[in-house]
Amino acid sequence: MEQINKDGTRRELTNFNVQMIALGGAIGTGLFLGAGQTIHRTGPSILRL
Repeated sequence: MEQINKDGTRRELTNFNVQMIALGGAIGTGLFLGAGQTIHRTGPSILRL
């Protein structure tokens, strides 16, 4: 996926870049959901931390 702009600059994503973006999104989502479940289980006592 390469795009050359009018001013000569180019945008380029390699297969590796796309895979790392997807992996980072999956890991981030997992951390977010895991933290949310923990907060849900502990309830208001999480505010004491």
